Amino acid sequence: MIVKRIVSDIALLFALIVFPWWVSLPFALILAFYFEHFYEMIFAGLFLDFLESSHSLRFFGFSYIFTLVCLVLFFLFRFAKTKLSFPKF
Repeated sequence: MIVKRIVSDIALLFALIVFPWWVSLPFALILAFYFEHFYEMIFAGLFLDFLESSHSLRFFGFSYIFTLVCLVLFFLFRFAKTKLSFPKF
């Protein structure tokens, strides 16, 4: 299981660097459903903020939008996974 997690982390890092955010963020969300306690999604949001964010008036100067979104989705998925049952592969 640890090998799958390391390979998926490397694939996520590759996706964050190569693909735009609208491709790599859903990939992180899929991995969050697959793995238990996928904290790497929060770091992926932080990495996306470092790569692509800038201060703008759109979010009142708040530049950590991806991190905030990933934090919220992490806890929502964690709650949803306790209520739903998924088959383990």
